[in-house]
Amino acid sequence: MRFFAVILQAVCLCSVLSCSEPRMTEMFVRPQQKDADGAYAFCLEMDDSLSVYSLDFYTRIDCPPEDFAALGDMQLDIRLYSPAGKEYSECVYLPVGTFSASRYFSKDYIVPYRSGFRPSEPGRWTMKVTVIREEAVKGLRGLGVRLSRKDMQN
Repeated sequence: MRFFAVILQAVCLCSVLSCSEPRMTEMFVRPQQKDADGAYAFCLEMDDSLSVYSLDFYTRIDCPPEDFAALGDMQLDIRLYSPAGKEYSECVYLPVGTFSASRYFSKDYIVPYRSGFRPSEPGRWTMKVTVIREEAVKGLRGLGVRLSRKDMQN
């Protein structure tokens, strides 16, 4: 009987722990899914004020090796909108020479954007990213973001 009680407690504990929010969320937008302004739009749920977050960009470019050689770094115009409607913006570059995986016609990228930050306002943020001169990046399959959350509770 005691063994059964221990097993039951373990199962209950596992079920409670398995109901927590995911620690990482990924979103990918294809070029044909861009918003009316031509931006890749992402909804970022950052509502836990006791956690820190990290954001990475990821993408794939499919084109012949000679086209890769001609590519420059991708310039990203980033606009962030807070839950209260405040707008923040900046330009960053995705270095095309730092791919994470490579095949003859494809290069995959996972590039850190921000690491270990707390948003100024907890809640649902909107991120809009425009690839400057996107038409020059032949074979761009879209843009994705990976949002990771790390609990900082004691």
